[in-house]
Amino acid sequence: MTNSLAESNRSLSRPQQLLDALRAVVGEESLLYNPDELLVYECDGFVVDKKSPDVVVFPTTTEQVVAV
Repeated sequence: MTNSLAESNRSLSRPQQLLDALRAVVGEESLLYNPDELLVYECDGFVVDKKSPDVVVFPTTTEQVVAV
């Protein structure tokens, strides 16, 4: 059983593993990862150097912040 779990983890891409881990901590409703959702987070007050994040996480408890 351990081998099949390890094999299934290897078959997932690292970004997918990260999303799954974050989803387990904060839930789907507190996670943004679609490109159209991330546009608003591509810069702060310094608009010269824009970079869209891969994921945005909204933890709501201290425990979630620690886990993230």
